[in-house]
Amino acid sequence: MQANQPPQIFTITAMCRVFRINRRAYYAWRQRQPVRDAQVGREEHAMKRKLRTLHAQHRGLYGINRLTVRMKLWYPKLGRRRIYRFMKELGIQGKSRRRSWRTTVPDHRPHGIQDHVQRDFQASKPR
Repeated sequence: MQANQPPQIFTITAMCRVFRINRRAYYAWRQRQPVRDAQVGREEHAMKRKLRTLHAQHRGLYGINRLTVRMKLWYPKLGRRRIYRFMKELGIQGKSRRRSWRTTVPDHRPHGIQDHVQRDFQASKPR
């Protein structure tokens, strides 16, 4: 039994019969699977390396939109969400060169208005 698999309740032969799969095809698939996973892993590693290089070449200014356009030159099937995931994993993000705007000016005066006349607004009795 391989690691990270639950214990077998049914035999492979029984499951192949129920799902109408050739037993030899199952074992052939089982042999192929790690090779494909390793290939995808190497491909993703190369994509991440290219993404990090592009980001560094442009002084960290390029964000998701520009990096997507550039990355599609080398990997046409690469999608925006996958690039976003890679950027998140690598901890990179684009910088904004725009000036930040302050929409309000804070009031630096004291909050309470001082009473210079010493008025008393306490009622002596209800009306």
